[in-house]
Amino acid sequence: MTDRTSSEGKRAERRLGLLLIAPAALLMLAVTAYPICYAIWLSVQKYSFASPQDRRFVWFDNYITVLSDRYWWSALVVTLVITVISVLIELVLGLALALVMHRTLFGRAWCARRC
Repeated sequence: MTDRTSSEGKRAERRLGLLLIAPAALLMLAVTAYPICYAIWLSVQKYSFASPQDRRFVWFDNYITVLSDRYWWSALVVTLVITVISVLIELVLGLALALVMHRTLFGRAWCARRC
């Protein structure tokens, strides 16, 4: 009998947890999903700031234009190189600082006084 009662209690507690988190989850979904869907909707239209009322649905023509542009690919490569280099530098510096703070290595006393 107590197993059944504890099982029902766990189920009720889980249901309560889901009910309490539902408003926050729905709000987060609305705040993130709406802009993403709107951006996708705008990306398949031809739009001019000079005449905003003249929108035309062009499907994937904008994507074809961007993906066939060599300057876009060049900019993507530069962005990826900068990202990889900066992440590697941060990783090495962070790991070195963690090792200095954790083990008896060169610079631990200096770091303890200054950090």
